[in-house]
Amino acid sequence: QLAGRAPGVSVTTPSGILGSAPIIRIRGVNSLTASASPLFVIDGVPLVNSDRSSVNDANPLANINPADIASFEVLKDGSASAIYGSRAANGVILITTKRGSTGKAKVSYSTSMGFNEAVDNFDLLTGDQWVTIANEKRSNAGQSELAAPGVNTDWQDLVFRKGFTQQHNLSIAGGSESTKYFFSLGFTDQESAVRPNELSRYSFRANVDHTISKAVRVGTSMSYSYTEIFGLNNGAN
Repeated sequence: QLAGRAPGVSVTTPSGILGSAPIIRIRGVNSLTASASPLFVIDGVPLVNSDRSSVNDANPLANINPADIASFEVLKDGSASAIYGSRAANGVILITTKRGSTGKAKVSYSTSMGFNEAVDNFDLLTGDQWVTIANEKRSNAGQSELAAPGVNTDWQDLVFRKGFTQQHNLSIAGGSESTKYFFSLGFTDQESAVRPNELSRYSFRANVDHTISKAVRVGTSMSYSYTEIFGLNNGAN
């Protein structure tokens, strides 16, 4: 959602592994060894990110349901450090989640489904064809031929697949003049085009605001997320 929507902000994906942290840079890299990632603030709460300028180990955004995001803002230079100090040396990304509004309860449900697959595979030799060429090479070198394997394994067929992706989001929002609420449930299940990379995420969010008087208003924001990532080099997280 950030890519191409904010000037001076570069968003790249380091790999095709699901759940891997994107590399986000605001006006380039400011350090070679220290963190080069901006500070993420969700509803006023800063997120902890342990990435470095060349390696991203953690993805603090992986547990956020994109359907819960109402808006985001990018702070740069002095406007960022004036509020958050040295933590904002690489800029700040403010994320605001959806909240309730006055009126009857409004229930919303959205879903999306799709498939992931490789555009094209390499045109490779079969096992028998490879042995034939290898035997010709050995014959030309005056060596004895190899025995034919008799087994032809399509390794690309074993690695690549048509991955199924689905996302479901359910929310309810409403409230009165004094109390407003927003609750949401989210489920995301993604299968990569390469086995065995998969991601499953379950999320819950509750935002409640209560106006005590014209000068006093209290509110709470609670969220819970459970994410499982089965990658090429790791198990569930």
